[in-house]
Amino acid sequence: MASEAQIAANRRNGNLGKGPVTDDGKAKSRMNAIKHGLTGAGVAENDTIAAVAERKAEWGWRVDLEKPENEMSFHVMVVASVVCDRGFEAAQIYQKEFSARARANWDSDRRLIAETQAMRLAKSPGLVCRQLEGTKQGAELMLERWERLGATLESGGDWSESERSHALDLLGVAVDLRNGLTPVDARSGEDGLAFRKAVVSRQIERLRKLAGSLASLDAMQRDHAERGYLAEYTKAGQLIERYQREAARRFLKAREELCGPPPAAAPRSGGRKSVRKSIEAALAEHVEDLKERPARPEAPRPMPAAVDPPAQRIDPPQPIAPVNVAPNDMSLYASLLASAPYMNRHERRAAQAKARRRLS
Repeated sequence: MASEAQIAANRRNGNLGKGPVTDDGKAKSRMNAIKHGLTGAGVAENDTIAAVAERKAEWGWRVDLEKPENEMSFHVMVVASVVCDRGFEAAQIYQKEFSARARANWDSDRRLIAETQAMRLAKSPGLVCRQLEGTKQGAELMLERWERLGATLESGGDWSESERSHALDLLGVAVDLRNGLTPVDARSGEDGLAFRKAVVSRQIERLRKLAGSLASLDAMQRDHAERGYLAEYTKAGQLIERYQREAARRFLKAREELCGPPPAAAPRSGGRKSVRKSIEAALAEHVEDLKERPARPEAPRPMPAAVDPPAQRIDPPQPIAPVNVAPNDMSLYASLLASAPYMNRHERRAAQAKARRRLS
């Protein structure tokens, strides 16, 4: 049973952690769950809400919204298309951030990965040793630890039990195989201190050669990272692509509910080249359809009153906006998203660029 002092302490601690109390504080706290706006079927940020309203105005005149179910499908389709656009922008921003970080902190980031892997060295020595020996920074980390163990022996003292265990970890010896004679223990009649010095010397020489041989591979990987080539294969890059695929599936499903099922897909028996040609033909057909489609009716604008011309003002140069990957047309937008299951990311980008050139 809690004492009176414990009850009083619990009450004091409870008064310190009640969270936000005002409406403004609660609204700010509610936004903590929103990081990028790429997940979920709804929208919460002001710029996303404005983008959804603008796209509804652009696409709404082509859709029959008298039925309530059509209105819901149209809303889901528009929101999913905006999320797809945000996903493309997020991928471009992350690629630039990844490239800048590779130029600034490549060695420190790789060393951090090696240190994180080394934390599990005592639990899985064989696996972690192979992981560390796969990178230049991991080999340098192992080299530094062997040098420290060698400094202990050079000072005239022998290893402690923890240092002996760490040496076996660096050799990749499993924990359940350390009973009896181990690779760091001398046989009967041999000098134990000299034997361990020889073990340390061999490991230091081996790791120096390994780090030197991995230097060219590390430079190649750094160059690729600085160019942004490896951003798509990181955890964050794959997560962004997964959010894009989910939004594309929501868009295509809502469009099918609203406009009916799409035409049958081309057979894939001919391989990627035939699929690519069929997709390009479909895109070309959509572009021609857009050119022949009547323009959107606009309300007549009133003539402005005669006023004196304002003084000439030179606006500062505006930053170039990123290219919108998906044009503001439902049919072409759907064809671009529908091509995703049949092409990889490089072929999909090439098809999107070709579609933009045809529209321009």
